[in-house]
Amino acid sequence: MHRQSGSVSDFAGFMDNFLQRGPEMHENRRRGWRIDWERPVNVPALERTMADTVP
Repeated sequence: MHRQSGSVSDFAGFMDNFLQRGPEMHENRRRGWRIDWERPVNVPALERTMADTVP
């Protein structure tokens, strides 16, 4: 990761070094994101839920 400012926090420096030493972490992070956030949508169940929701 390229930083624009002259100073880098300890955490940012650690993460930059960590990701440079283990480039597979980028793919692992993407895979983890998909597990939590890109789930298949059950449209009929979603429609039932929306119909039962009080505004």
